[in-house]
Amino acid sequence: MGGGDLNMKKSWHPMTYRNQEKLWKAEQKAAEEQKKLEQLRKEKEEERELQDL
Repeated sequence: MGGGDLNMKKSWHPMTYRNQEKLWKAEQKAAEEQKKLEQLRKEKEEERELQDL
């Protein structure tokens, strides 16, 4: 029979370039969102410290 991985032609296969790109973009977006949340947390903490003074 023919060699090769037939699943590589499937749209849901995790090793296809499109799916790897989607995963990378999602990871980048999540990292950016986490960074924003951390920045907001720091700002709120600084405001709280200023109010306590």
